[in-house]
Amino acid sequence: MKYTVQPGDTLYKISRRYGISLDALVAANPQIEDPSVIIPGMVINIPGSVDNDHDGYNDSNHCACIPNSEKWSEVCLPVPYPEVNVEKPNTEYAKMMLDILADCSSELTAIHKYLYYYTMLEDTPYEEVAELLEAISIIEMRHMHDIMKFIKLLGCEPVYENSRGKPWCAAYVNYELYNVCNLLMDVTQEEEDTAKLYRDMAAYINDKYISAWLLRAAEDEEHHAKLFKKYYCRYCKPMG
Repeated sequence: MKYTVQPGDTLYKISRRYGISLDALVAANPQIEDPSVIIPGMVINIPGSVDNDHDGYNDSNHCACIPNSEKWSEVCLPVPYPEVNVEKPNTEYAKMMLDILADCSSELTAIHKYLYYYTMLEDTPYEEVAELLEAISIIEMRHMHDIMKFIKLLGCEPVYENSRGKPWCAAYVNYELYNVCNLLMDVTQEEEDTAKLYRDMAAYINDKYISAWLLRAAEDEEHHAKLFKKYYCRYCKPMG
């Protein structure tokens, strides 16, 4: 498969992203005279992969740890995440990232909610919904991991508190969505709201690395909202 080199890429980073050895990647690209120097826009070969319409963006390795990943491959978009980097430290942006990390409506809250209801729905007629919640929680963990790295690069400590210094609280998790239909409606709306927030932040933040990542994360949130809606229609009734 072909991959277009992005700013900040190295052959080592690309090999890690695709789960192949650096030697195998170098061997597949004899046209590169100096493997330590690659230029954005350069098209390289990724060995052991199949060509596709995403121009190299068919990396699902970030989903490899999802239980029963073959069944739940639909959870993962075939697009790798942009590089976690910043143009320069910026505490204003760091505070914005703290809010999406650990405020009342945040990645940390979503992960705890999804894992709680995954546990509650195991061994019930809604076990398929439980597995979906578990799978999506793992993608949200990837988001949280990257957000914490951004906060550190922006010059702040990635602690579990919001921009006002209030620590994350377990009371942020709604434990009372006992009806599976109410749960699926709630998480669908939550994912749609998060996607809009990320897109708005990407338009506001003047940092190409952060904006690119936020837009990619928004795609995840929109995709997950569609999946939750799909299962709502399966177990409940069609959504408007």
